[in-house]
Amino acid sequence: MKSIYEILDIDVIKKQISNIAYCEKTKQDILSMKYNSDYEKINTSLDMLEDAFKIEVKFASPSLEEIEDIEELLNLIEKDYILNIEEFRSLYKLIIASLKIEEFIARNPIEENNKIYYIMKSLNNLKTLKASFDKIFNYNFEIKEDASSTLFNIKMKIENELSFLKKKLNEITKTHKEIITGNLTMRNGRYAIPVLSTHKYSIKGIVIDSSSSTKTSYVEPEVAYEVNNKISRLEEQYQEEIYRILSNLSGIVKEKITELKNNYYSILEIDYYFAKAIYAYKNDCCKPIVSKEKDLVFKGLRHPFIDKEKVVKNNLNFRKEKDLLLISGPNAGGKTVLLKAISLASLMMQMGLYVFADEATLGVFDNYYVDLGDNQSIINSLSTFSSHLLNLKMIVDNATKNDFIILDELGSSTDPKEGESLAVAICDYLINKNIKGIVTTHFSNLKNFALNNPKCYLVSMEFNLNSLIPTYKLIEDSTGNSYAYEIAFNMGVKREIIEHAKQLKKEFSTNVEISLENLEKLRLELEEKNKEVLALKEELEEELNNQKRINDDLTNQLNKAKSNANEQIIKYIEEAKDEIDKMLLSLADENKQHKFIDSKGKLEKQILELDEKTSNYDFKLKDEVYVKSIGRIGTIENIKNDVYLIVLDNMKISVAKIDLEPWTNQKDVKKSKSTHKIKGFKSVSTELNVIGQRYEDAKTNIIKYLDDAMGASLKIVRIIHGFGTGTLRNLTHEILKSSKFVKDYHYGGPSDGGMGATIVEFK
Repeated sequence: MKSIYEILDIDVIKKQISNIAYCEKTKQDILSMKYNSDYEKINTSLDMLEDAFKIEVKFASPSLEEIEDIEELLNLIEKDYILNIEEFRSLYKLIIASLKIEEFIARNPIEENNKIYYIMKSLNNLKTLKASFDKIFNYNFEIKEDASSTLFNIKMKIENELSFLKKKLNEITKTHKEIITGNLTMRNGRYAIPVLSTHKYSIKGIVIDSSSSTKTSYVEPEVAYEVNNKISRLEEQYQEEIYRILSNLSGIVKEKITELKNNYYSILEIDYYFAKAIYAYKNDCCKPIVSKEKDLVFKGLRHPFIDKEKVVKNNLNFRKEKDLLLISGPNAGGKTVLLKAISLASLMMQMGLYVFADEATLGVFDNYYVDLGDNQSIINSLSTFSSHLLNLKMIVDNATKNDFIILDELGSSTDPKEGESLAVAICDYLINKNIKGIVTTHFSNLKNFALNNPKCYLVSMEFNLNSLIPTYKLIEDSTGNSYAYEIAFNMGVKREIIEHAKQLKKEFSTNVEISLENLEKLRLELEEKNKEVLALKEELEEELNNQKRINDDLTNQLNKAKSNANEQIIKYIEEAKDEIDKMLLSLADENKQHKFIDSKGKLEKQILELDEKTSNYDFKLKDEVYVKSIGRIGTIENIKNDVYLIVLDNMKISVAKIDLEPWTNQKDVKKSKSTHKIKGFKSVSTELNVIGQRYEDAKTNIIKYLDDAMGASLKIVRIIHGFGTGTLRNLTHEILKSSKFVKDYHYGGPSDGGMGATIVEFK
């Protein structure tokens, strides 16, 4: 019988994670992962994973070496074991991995309270041990000729003897070239000359070998005999020196065995959590909240093996108050996929893994029991139904209130009425035992049972009646429908057969089935109405937001206009005072009185011009006026204490008389505008919404919008990026930070979108 890890495809996920790991031991540990029922251990494991995830997101994980399983080797080293070259190579990978981690934490400012950082920082420095290895081994991990002076001297002697030998053998070859069949060669560890077998005694020496065809014999000339013996003795000395070198290095390694063991087990742990973290990051998984209650709550739950671009995310609120989650809906509509996604996430959490969702709060269970798919056994001659029954018997006999039950198409593969009754009875039994579980079904009476039982949570998978295809979207508090007729019609079954089937259904249906069908129709109608209401609500909210933005813009411009008007008046007064002072000084000279008269005339003219602009015109109610500060036309609705209430489209503002001019059909002045326009630039909105956009698209749109806004001389704009994961918010702030045209930027206020929007002020 398949394990739950095979049935729910967790073995596939474990394999994917193990492929990310570097160390062979880590790979095996990941493949052998089991779910854990200890609340504290699960939380500890998830916290460790979270710290690895933070490092992965910000700095990427350190690149390690592919380290073999050397646990047994480390234990042997403690017992004066002499390592061979391959074993030294395995240890060297551990040394290099240790140094890479040391370099990684040196160049990356990781928070010190990060537990993975603490493990990395606790690694022992193995630079001196690496130096010992580098002295002996070259890049290809071969022993260097100068690994010791003795080894080097022996090597030189061997080469001298070989040079002498080759010289002598070449002389013989030239003398007997008519009987020699090839070049000088090595046979049985000794240098020899290949000659025709018919002339093997023509050269004074020993025949040490022959070819497989016996046509060639290999002769060791007499002159080479003693040299070959010397070379053999030197090579024995060479190997003895290598053994001494490796033995000495093994002793050095033994002195560092405590540090090596600490680093090995620490790197295994680092590798283990980074493999999980990299997998979680690449697959957009989230850290689940571990609940002490039997909750299964998801936002954006999805199945990992459905394409990201096609998968439908679902929300689920399966709380502790409910024991049984009943999923109904059309065939191939996603019931089993949803059941697997929920179960998979729950098990992954208890294995210390992030889950495939945007958010998740999950309870802890002692055991998982599953009955899923066709378990028919040919070997034991069991029918599909019998196989399911044996499995169900085992489940109900062993499950407790601390366990979780997963049952797909409960009661199927037998007579529908009997299977339906059995399904209701089993669900009733599980609820009475307070056992948490998920069941998928098409049975009407089981749906009715769930509707009338407060311990049941009934959901269905949506079916689009217009396109006649499932949407894979979960609908809460819904009985659902199998939509067999619609699916059959969509697949080409003749209409007359389908119509006949519908008529037969009416004859066969019970009151319960008819009620459930009517209830589903009513739900669909209400859902359509609800969609219309929501769409209207969103439209109204958008309009209100636009009006508010326009009002805020007008208010800001009005305040600015008032300030400018006051400054202008003060300027006129100051200029007038300066003129008066000058006149008073000039009075001292009676000959300059005419200057005073001239200056006084100029001053009176300036005051008259100002008065004509601000006071002389008699504005009346309903007059159309031009508001200078904001460049728009409105109508006077009320006048009180020289404050004029002006109506601009659907907005009302109060202005001073100095800010008004009679409307005389001036060109290029508009009554209202929600965008800003400068000659040579298109109209530019005062805000940009990038919610839901891909990273690269959002980046392009933000940069272009800022250029357009600058070109249109906008002073303040708003970029709406939403809350989400913070990716679009961070992107927006990075672009603004690097722009030399931006004076300041900050989050919006409560009425401006809060942290879901950023207000930008240009220089």
